[in-house]
Amino acid sequence: MEISGEHRDRALIYLLASAGPRIGEATALRVGDIRVDARRADIRRTWTTTTKGARAVGPPKTWETRAIPLHDYVLDELAPLMEEQESDAWLFRMQRGGAAIDQRNWRGRVWIPALEAAGLGRRGLTPHKLRHTAASAAIAADADPLVIQTLLGRKTAKETIRMYAHLWPDRLDDVIAAVTRHREEALDRSDGARSSLSLSGHHGNSTYADNDPSISNAQRLLLQISGAFGSIHPEVSLLIPIS
Repeated sequence: MEISGEHRDRALIYLLASAGPRIGEATALRVGDIRVDARRADIRRTWTTTTKGARAVGPPKTWETRAIPLHDYVLDELAPLMEEQESDAWLFRMQRGGAAIDQRNWRGRVWIPALEAAGLGRRGLTPHKLRHTAASAAIAADADPLVIQTLLGRKTAKETIRMYAHLWPDRLDDVIAAVTRHREEALDRSDGARSSLSLSGHHGNSTYADNDPSISNAQRLLLQISGAFGSIHPEVSLLIPIS
């Protein structure tokens, strides 16, 4: 990265923008938290601030560990940071001493200068807002609310839906098409079963209806009703779940 001259800083920004961890979670990653073959990073801890203002490692915000996805290009950026490192080494670390970078110092030393260099210094962008970038990209790729909840480490899907509902497309036409297709298939199955029964010369309680594997339990019930009352409107089949 041109601002700092550290490859580490570009890798951190890529991770934040693509996978949506909180900055404290990202900077608390250790090399052993990266599962290259699975393309996942395990969020097990985060940096917090004590009452005396000191940094300390604590559990994630929701007190639950989670796995976030790692795109191939992000893994490529992380690879040099993991070479010849022990599993307990900090992933995003200082060159001298190997201590984890301090996200507060990183913001002033790297993030803000990078925004200014890009002409974005007055837009109020923060590292935390890259979580929204990750969520928006995932939603555009058809991720559902539960996936976004897991990605961002939110406690409930309700908060996720409230924040990002405007990004999910209106899929009412898809629902109408699916329900119509189901209705037509159910009617075809019902008509076919009654026609077969009629051609066979048997009625609702026949051995034919009992033994034919192509007739579902719901259709068999309809045939028995038809045999008892003469006929039944095919629309009634939609009221009985096809099992």
